[in-house]
Amino acid sequence: MTRSLKFLLLLTLLLVIAAPALASIDLVEPEQDTITNQHNITFEYYPSMPGIQSCTLDVSGLTFPDSTITNNDFNSFTVVNIDPGEHLWSISCSNATDTEYSVARTLIVDHEAPQLTIITPVEASTVQQAILTILVSDNQAQYLTCAVDANSSYVTTIVAENATPELETLDLPPGMHQLSVNCTDNASNSVVAQRSFTLLPELFLTLDTDKLVYDLGETVELTIDSLDGAEVDIEVCPNEQGFVQCYTPLVGTTFPQVLNLPYANNTGEYIIDGVATLGNQSVFASHAYMVDNSMRVEISADDEPEIDDPLTLTATTSGAVGEVRYHWELSNGSTSNESQVTITYDRPGTFTETVTATDEHDNNASANYTFTLLPTSEVTVKVKDRATDTPLQNASVQFQEGSYSKTLITDANGEVLFLLETATYDLFVSKPGYGYYHEEVQIKNDATLTILLDQNDNAKPVVTINTPEDGATSGLPLTIGFTVQDLGETTCRLSYAAAGDSWLQEAGTMTVPANGERSFEVTNLEEKAYTYYIECEDGKGNIGESDTRTVTITTVEESTPTAWDEDPLEVIDRAYGAYDSFTAQQKELADLLGWEDTVKDQKRVIERAQRDRESLRFRNDLSEAEKQAKGLELDERIATATSKVPLDLAIIETQTQVTHLNEAELGAVLDDIIKAKGYTMMAEELLPFLNEVQQSFTKETTLTRAMMHMADGIDVPLSMVSHSLRYKGGDHGPDAAAGSFTDVRKGTYTIIELLPASMSGEITALNEHEVLQPAAIEFGPEHTITYYVNEDLPLETLASTKTVLLKKPSSEELEQLMTGNATLTFTKIGWKLSLILTIALFVIILLVKKLHVLRHLRYLLYAESRKQPLHNLKVIINDGFSQLEAGNLEQSMMRYKEAKLSYDKLSTFAKNEGLPELLRLHASLDKAYFEALTQRITDAIRDDKLHEAIDDYARLEGTFEQLGPDEQARVMAIVIELGKRLGLGGDAA
Repeated sequence: MTRSLKFLLLLTLLLVIAAPALASIDLVEPEQDTITNQHNITFEYYPSMPGIQSCTLDVSGLTFPDSTITNNDFNSFTVVNIDPGEHLWSISCSNATDTEYSVARTLIVDHEAPQLTIITPVEASTVQQAILTILVSDNQAQYLTCAVDANSSYVTTIVAENATPELETLDLPPGMHQLSVNCTDNASNSVVAQRSFTLLPELFLTLDTDKLVYDLGETVELTIDSLDGAEVDIEVCPNEQGFVQCYTPLVGTTFPQVLNLPYANNTGEYIIDGVATLGNQSVFASHAYMVDNSMRVEISADDEPEIDDPLTLTATTSGAVGEVRYHWELSNGSTSNESQVTITYDRPGTFTETVTATDEHDNNASANYTFTLLPTSEVTVKVKDRATDTPLQNASVQFQEGSYSKTLITDANGEVLFLLETATYDLFVSKPGYGYYHEEVQIKNDATLTILLDQNDNAKPVVTINTPEDGATSGLPLTIGFTVQDLGETTCRLSYAAAGDSWLQEAGTMTVPANGERSFEVTNLEEKAYTYYIECEDGKGNIGESDTRTVTITTVEESTPTAWDEDPLEVIDRAYGAYDSFTAQQKELADLLGWEDTVKDQKRVIERAQRDRESLRFRNDLSEAEKQAKGLELDERIATATSKVPLDLAIIETQTQVTHLNEAELGAVLDDIIKAKGYTMMAEELLPFLNEVQQSFTKETTLTRAMMHMADGIDVPLSMVSHSLRYKGGDHGPDAAAGSFTDVRKGTYTIIELLPASMSGEITALNEHEVLQPAAIEFGPEHTITYYVNEDLPLETLASTKTVLLKKPSSEELEQLMTGNATLTFTKIGWKLSLILTIALFVIILLVKKLHVLRHLRYLLYAESRKQPLHNLKVIINDGFSQLEAGNLEQSMMRYKEAKLSYDKLSTFAKNEGLPELLRLHASLDKAYFEALTQRITDAIRDDKLHEAIDDYARLEGTFEQLGPDEQARVMAIVIELGKRLGLGGDAA
């Protein structure tokens, strides 16, 4: 039996079983507990009763019969001039044998408008702050929505509790204002009150310095801002006990002003106190800044410390003001007041030399130089010619161990004396004309080492081509620079051939002095590639050749890379310093981009390359030419790594939005999803299923445009999209309690991100992903998804991305999707089965006609359509809680007001379901706002901003009244204490 046949038989059985259950009276409108101000009301119902003859409407004991009833369809009664008040209504229907009754619903008719009183501001008053206080009363509504206009322009909306004063601070400019407040109850009855007043400019005073911490000698830049015309007095004093000398600058009456305070020559904290006076208003302000002791002293030594070897120590100072005095405390018990001292150590041990520097203003800094001298051995090195056994004068002898390195030159006897600590050293001996000597020696006791050097007279010349590099492109003339290492004069020849040609041509010869550097110039070359090398012969017939290189001749000159003109490690330090100075938003973006990991990786490359560069001079396995080539390679590696270091990150623009893909938007992109995933189903088959899947998640999107400045001077644009996804429980989403997908769902659900065609740059995603096609990226069901592109895109372009929660239907789900579209084929069905199917189809047709299945479906669709506004309300409330958890109190308040407006548009049944969550958000906001006001009042008292503290305390009292009894008991002591600190008695709670 085919799957389609099974489904057909199952549908027949379900319809037969369901037929008796449809007999009922379903009330449609008005909803339970509907509140209305209408005089004439239509009551709509849906009867399903075989043989129905008549129906009767009962409204609070008054009955209205009707015998013209359509069964299994929408019917209605209209009653005119219903009295105000609460009514109970129901429907009863009868046939020849029975009477059925519907449930009873409550209806409230309210023709009475609310009463509104504007408490503040007082009519025709002059105020310094626009604080609106209203009291609205209603006979029915618990909450009323009040729209506030000023001068015929919308200002804000207040959700006011019945018979409870509501306080709102209005953001209005100074001047005359005409307020109009319109409050509406649940039955759409409204009341309007008006009030005129004048708002004065609020006197203020701000003091700010360009920095909070200064180095010695810096100028402090003070910015003063107040109302023009105000008289401002400023006093700057050290924050010290006892008598202090203060500075009082002269301040004008036009603002803002910038004053340069005296040089910060002394360390410590400084307090700036100010008072602004205008008319009978006075405000105070205070600001503090710190002068840091930026004075530093460093000690440098002229050599490594050794026993019986005089050591000169030099102190240098930075950051001091004026002349500097020095004082040394030396380990031998002596002192000195010079910047430089010399000391000799006659024994092993650990020694510390200390210097203190003091400037003209008694700022000081100290430094120590500590080291350990181990017992030493006298090591005599004798250098001789191996062939003649004669001493070699002016030979270079070097001992090296770790960071220790000392080089001496042999005397006329070919000898040199070292004082060495016990260790294993690398011994290097060299002399022009002789071979290079290297040996690892262990020094424990006094010793004499004899080193025999071989002359290099029979060695062939070492020829190294310096420029151009192998494979380079050059114009004419072609200059080939080279170096010859040999004891005597050599004769060198340049030979070349066109690429692919084995016949060499000689470009010329020249004489090169011992260990000399020269260059050939070639002018008669065509624009093509050439192979060349240099061959040099000394006076004894020894011939040395360079490596063979290639060059391409062109008339276009290529620029040669320039050396990095800044210490790469200083660039690394600048990158770390830039990160430390970032704002929280910049750091968050830098962390997403892997800023610190990038800097750390490039630092590692630079340090390794510098270490390898430094060790080249000690490598005996490389010729000088190979060392030079290797050095150039390491220099290029250092420059490349340095250029990849980011130095600054500027956020140009950012935007946060909460969106949800509706069915129309989903349908517009469904073809792209099917194409990206390679599905074979049609869009009209998949759309209902995926639209239901979308209800299991919401997303908050942050869009960012930024610019990252690199060390090589290049500005890299960045356009970033970051989704914060919240999932809910159900068949089509992750378990809300678990907070993440199960392993099975991780393999079933994915996120598809559809990108606009204008996003043409390369996409970098910070999550595991798969690129399905250039405009589609697939992610797992993550809670945060972030990706960016290295181009500057408008936020409108970034906002046009579409995010889809995707689940491919199973075979059973797909069959359900195709219900009503399936076709049966009888090509392989026997006559008996064909007869069964024919009878089943006939039965279905009769059931559809008799039971009015299509009308039932219409009713079910009508009932389902009422769920969507409730879902939207829950989405807004959930985002309100999310904003509150993130500390965004103002955003959360905006979400509450949006939720309240959505709530007012719901049916009564949906209101009953949505009200608990709305009230829970309201209570959470009251608690959070109370805590924020408490902190603001505490900060204002600490900063002597009593006027601001008193204003906020008035708001605190109003918020306290909104809290629940348990919460009021918990915070009452806080309200009383703050009132006492403000001199208000604390009895307002």
